[in-house]
Amino acid sequence: ISACLVGSEMCIRDSDRTLLALMAVTLAALPFLASGYVIYVVNLLMVFVVLALGLHLVIGETGQFALSHAAFYGVGIYTAGLINNLWHPPFFISIIAGGLLAAALGYLIGALALRMRDIYLALSTFAFGEAMQWVFLNWQSVTNGSNGFRISPATLFGYELVSDLSLIHISEPTRQAEI
Repeated sequence: ISACLVGSEMCIRDSDRTLLALMAVTLAALPFLASGYVIYVVNLLMVFVVLALGLHLVIGETGQFALSHAAFYGVGIYTAGLINNLWHPPFFISIIAGGLLAAALGYLIGALALRMRDIYLALSTFAFGEAMQWVFLNWQSVTNGSNGFRISPATLFGYELVSDLSLIHISEPTRQAEI
């Protein structure tokens, strides 16, 4: 314990591993112990953790102040939902297609904003994010506006993902893979 007080990096790593293991055990037991609302909130938190990790990569690691993460998330999720409703491919195919389109759009926006720095990069990505929010709300025939977009339930290996309890088995491994 005295080595941990000195600030040993090894003690910090052991502490982090212990905390991650404790969180993994807690999340593994959560479906058996918690109510439906708690599982719903945990699923939302998992999505926001993945978004926050992406934001950390851009702002924290590279120092680029980009504000368009929610727009790319929206493009990816609407693409996955539209593909799922129109062609009914396997779950992962529609998710990968949504991610690829969001990545291609991100590459295009990034190429346009490549020479911008500081406030100009932040303003251009903020403008893109706001423009996409306007598109999501006002393109009624595609997104159904503020009423939300209804998709048919996804299936994974013949198992329908229709409840928060079934989704936690997808969101937790995804978050663990991100970390």
